[in-house]
Amino acid sequence: MAAIERGVANGASLRFGERLLSHGAAKLRLFAGLTLGICAPYFTLQRVQLFPPFTPPELGLDAAVSFAPEWIWAYASLFALVPLSASLSAERSEVAAFGRALLWLCIPSFLFFLIAPSAGPRPPEAGAARELGWLLAVDTPWNAFPSLHAGLTVLCLLHARRVFAAGLASAPRALWDFGSLGWGAAIAFGALASKQHWAIDLAAGAALGALAHHLSVRPGLRAIK
Repeated sequence: MAAIERGVANGASLRFGERLLSHGAAKLRLFAGLTLGICAPYFTLQRVQLFPPFTPPELGLDAAVSFAPEWIWAYASLFALVPLSASLSAERSEVAAFGRALLWLCIPSFLFFLIAPSAGPRPPEAGAARELGWLLAVDTPWNAFPSLHAGLTVLCLLHARRVFAAGLASAPRALWDFGSLGWGAAIAFGALASKQHWAIDLAAGAALGALAHHLSVRPGLRAIK
């Protein structure tokens, strides 16, 4: 481990597995902060509605995608993408950038959930879908807009590309990009097919995720932690 930590100064030379093990303490702190800083406000705001909720508009894409609860597993794969993306950071500055990006994404999202709670498209028949049982037990159909799921997906894919894939040769990088786009598309389609989000939720969340990533790596804003 010590050898890995010394090698982090030249992060581009680290192998995939070495990246995952580097700066373990910093990443554990990040994961702890992520769990408390995202999960606690998210689930609390679902149950504290200070203002009347609204329903985002239904678009053609929403109507075109039928309810398919088995797609919840693609939607839930985000819970693997987030720690994987963060763990690819090979330098402390990259771990810190990921943390800043989470702040830029979550703070405006939580403010929106507080002042403008929104209803998702979850249909009545979702209650009978076995695949959704675990989700329905903890997650209410609120806080749909903007989609934090979409925001985290875009943020994580951009971060992983910047800290790892950008240093690959052209052919592996193209393969990585293809796989990343496929994973992101599966998560987005899963959100629509399992009726957790409207299409407009995903668009807004994805835009916010891209902006959060951009702000997290801007030189003038790196002091914000």
